[in-house]
Formats: sequence, C-alpha cells, structure tokens
Amino acid sequence: GILFGVYGLVALRGSAIVAVHGETTFDPLRILTQRVPETFANLGGILVDPAVWKILSEAFVLGAREWLGGGFGLILFTVLALTLGSFALSYREETDLTSDNNLRLSVIGVMWVVLAAAPVFFIIGLEFTSRTLLFPMAGISLALAGAFGWVVTRFEHWRVLVTRVLLLVMAFAIVSVSLTASGMETVYRLRSELDARQVTALRRTFTELPDARIWFLPLSLDEASVSSSQPDLTSLDHYLYGLFQISWAAEPALRMEYSSNQLRVVDKDSHAKIRIQQISYAADGRVEAIMFEGASQTQRVPVDKLLAFTYRSNRVVLLNPLTFRSGDKAVVVDLPLTLTFARGETTVRPFTLTLSEP
Repeated sequence: GILFGVYGLVALRGSAIVAVHGETTFDPLRILTQRVPETFANLGGILVDPAVWKILSEAFVLGAREWLGGGFGLILFTVLALTLGSFALSYREETDLTSDNNLRLSVIGVMWVVLAAAPVFFIIGLEFTSRTLLFPMAGISLALAGAFGWVVTRFEHWRVLVTRVLLLVMAFAIVSVSLTASGMETVYRLRSELDARQVTALRRTFTELPDARIWFLPLSLDEASVSSSQPDLTSLDHYLYGLFQISWAAEPALRMEYSSNQLRVVDKDSHAKIRIQQISYAADGRVEAIMFEGASQTQRVPVDKLLAFTYRSNRVVLLNPLTFRSGDKAVVVDLPLTLTFARGETTVRPFTLTLSEP
C-alpha cells in the first residue's frame, strides 16, 4: 500500500500520460462507480470493435504472406500445424478430470485482467487501446483455458471427443496468433523504417540549421508504411503513430540527429490534428506568431522561426505560404525561414490547411 501510494503521488501524477489526459483520482467512490464501469466497457468495446478485428485480420494476412509464401517458413508452419493436429487427434484420457482447478484457473485469469486494468482506473479519461491489450489478454487466455477445462468435465461419455475438438480449436488459435504476431512485428519494422527514411530525407533538406530555436510543423506526410508494399492492407498504416505525428517522439529524434536542444515540433491534438488557439499580428498587419493548442501543451510559435514541410515520394517538400482556413475565413502566413533552404532540388509549394472546429 505504501509503495503504491508513493508511486501514485510521485510517478503517476507527473507522467506524460497524465499530462495528456489531465488528472488522476484516488477517490474510491468515483473509481468504483465511474472509472471501473468505464474501463471494462472500454475493454469490452475493443474486443468486439470491427476496426480492431480488421487490423488483426490484416496482420494475419501479412504474416501468412511472409511465412507461407514458400521456403523455410512454409515448411516450419506445416510441421507445426501437423504436430499440433496430431497431438489433438491422438489425445487419450488418462486421469479423471475435476472442475476445481479449472474454476481456480478462471478466477486467476479474471483477477489478472483486473490487475492489468487497475492502473487505468486512476487516470481520468485514459482508455485501453488495441496496442495495450497484451497484459489483459494473458488473463483472458487463462480464464478461457479454465472455462474450456470446466466444459470438458460436463461431458461424461463424450469427454475425449470434446477434448479433441477443443484441442484442435486451440491448435488453430496458436497457428493463427503466431501468424498474426509475425504480421504485427512486420508492421512495427516497416513503421520504424519509414520513420528513419523521413528523418534522413529531412536531414538532406536541412543540412545545417541556425543556432537558435527552430519550430518544425510536419503536415500531411505520406504515412503508408505497409500499403506501399501491400496495397490491400491499408488499415495497418494507421495502427501506429508516425514519428512526426507526435511531438514528444519527434523532438528527441531531431535533437539527436542535429545534436541540438533548440529544436521544437509543433504539438498536435490527440487525433494528430492542428489546432490554432490564437494568431498574433504585427503593426504592419503581417502574422507575427501563432498559438498552437496541442494535446499536452500550448505553444506560441514565431512565424520567422517556423519551418513547415511534408514528405512525399521519399522527399521532403517545404510548404510556404501556409493558408489556414476555417469556415469562410482564411489566413495566409508567410514563413521567411523557408527561403533559406529553398535551393537546388528542394521543392517549395503552397499549402492550405482546413482547421477542424474545436
């Protein structure tokens, strides 16, 4: 209890997750009546969400294409499938089965899920996502294993047959999950490779930067990490955030690349969209600064220190001027720093951004 209290007061309250979502709560009544129902409704919603199953199905297809396309992978999975199938079909009952251990295993699985969900209870507005289901899924698997064992004990004369059927189902699940996990690993690898290519292209464009605070504004980047090579698997492109979609990932990457702590990236909202809180004008009517409202911070960015860019066809394209449009209103913003890098093969294009309503 003491350790958890220290964790909650020191680590949890100051974490980046809390900074994004706003606040923590240790009110037992609020946790039991609000956060617990919200969290498990969210978890159940993910498990039946068609978008989640679409991602998993595409990951399965991607893994199957990689492993079953021929060669060693095809041989390995054929041997695995035959071994699991033979084990299931050759099953013979050797001991009497009781339901005691099965029910205990199910309870352990349920408690595992509760423990996995516990940290989420204390952060207002925090929800499960498909990327954070690994820990609770282990508990769900234990609960299902116990439930299957209990089901088997309900059949007296058909126990061996039911056991074989369930073993075949589990063998199929093992092969399917293995292929899906392989596909997911490929998604992470392709995403990482695309991030690296984007940083490399940015470095080719901005070979040297002024020794001053510079703000980067990435807009409408090509984020086709998977569909560029697998055109029919478009959902996997959006499974992971790109490096430049979140400022707290992009800033450290740029600082390492340029060995400078002066670099900043404009923060976007929780949906990776640009939101503008205020535009400041100079005496002559020119835009002087823009106040961006991000997911975790509000930033006042001078336009003479701002570099906007996009990434297309393995190249960085500079964006200038920028037109921010909201309803019937439009504001044109010139970025003078862009002229410093508009040379050689560097492409500069105007860009119009339609702002969503708050």
